[in-house]
Amino acid sequence: MIKWGNLGVGACGRRTRSLFVNLVAIMIVIVTFWGVSIIFNLKDNYSQSAWTPKDCGPNAANILQADAYADWQLNDKDDSKKNLMYCYCFEQF
Repeated sequence: MIKWGNLGVGACGRRTRSLFVNLVAIMIVIVTFWGVSIIFNLKDNYSQSAWTPKDCGPNAANILQADAYADWQLNDKDDSKKNLMYCYCFEQF
């Protein structure tokens, strides 16, 4: 607890500063809860679209680096994108 009286501040100044400190603390708590809820929401959205090695299929070992790189350069909204880079890296490493 801050001892405002030791700083030579009057009663009104102490109340104002205490109010300010309490408001900042409440804002920090609110922002923290908001941030945690956003992270949980992102986690739920990501887990539904997460890539797994099963997505590569039986031909994962036949993917060439050039094919994986060309596929990686495609726009994410392009329907022809197959995420071959994941399969290539999974097989290589």
